[in-house]
Amino acid sequence: MRDKFLSDTGIAATGNFGAWVMQPIGDTLFIGAGNSPGNENGAAMLSSADGATIASGRVLDEQGVHAARAQGSDLWVCGSDPTDDWTLGNIYHRDAVGTWTKLRTLPLTIHALGCWHDGAALWVCGGMHTGDNATWKGRVLKSINSGATWSTVDVNNYRLYDVIGFDGKLYAVGYDFAGVYSQDLHVSVDGVTWPKVAGVSPAIKPRLVLHSGTLIGASADLAGLFVVAAGGTVTQHATPFALANQWNVLESDGTYLYALDDTGVIQRTSDFVTWEVYTRVAGAISIKWWPVHGLMIGDMGTAARVWLA
Repeated sequence: MRDKFLSDTGIAATGNFGAWVMQPIGDTLFIGAGNSPGNENGAAMLSSADGATIASGRVLDEQGVHAARAQGSDLWVCGSDPTDDWTLGNIYHRDAVGTWTKLRTLPLTIHALGCWHDGAALWVCGGMHTGDNATWKGRVLKSINSGATWSTVDVNNYRLYDVIGFDGKLYAVGYDFAGVYSQDLHVSVDGVTWPKVAGVSPAIKPRLVLHSGTLIGASADLAGLFVVAAGGTVTQHATPFALANQWNVLESDGTYLYALDDTGVIQRTSDFVTWEVYTRVAGAISIKWWPVHGLMIGDMGTAARVWLA
């Protein structure tokens, strides 16, 4: 993976190199490889059809890559931190026939931190500014023409880290500043108003995931999970471990929820009460379920690999 990354990007892997995000579409696993997201130059989408051979995909003009979503046979990849200027931000699209397009259309966007496609609209959230590169806003962007143009809604005064659709609503993770910082879960039925969900303080980096008819997120202290049921009821569960403070550390196979802890152990549960050790990979930074194959695990370092458990 390191050698393919170097040949594609011309950028050497650092000690923070790895598969920060993975997303399967059918028989292909797409791998977002890069150095530290938001901190170090270098990002590329690679792929594998067999779990052994890695193919080139699209070089990303970014400092790292951390978020990708599938919508049918299409793949959308967030521009973590463009090496372009901050007039516009980026999102990358791979269509069903394999054509990649860089959409440099996100208005006043520094970080496109999360995206979701509900079949009718493409939603992006992130860290934006008001035109001066200094006054920050956490915004939600909506496009009904596949990213060509966008409508925008201000949600808070710093950043939004993830957005996902669940139960006919949209949920977003917010990191706000109003004299002090707060970590908030927002919900919207129309994409315009985004009230906070009372009593929930989510972790910033870990992605929200759908699991067995519920929405799951990591608690701010990384020592528990919150579970949103259909209808909006929220329950919170402590975990007997600390979650890794990385982007893609929660995953579902439909029966079990998997969680990557801060020691590289992947644990799983079917009831949020009893957890079992599934496997361990030293230096693990990401997990993703690949149907038919199993749980894929990315580790970090100049010799980073993707493991199958």
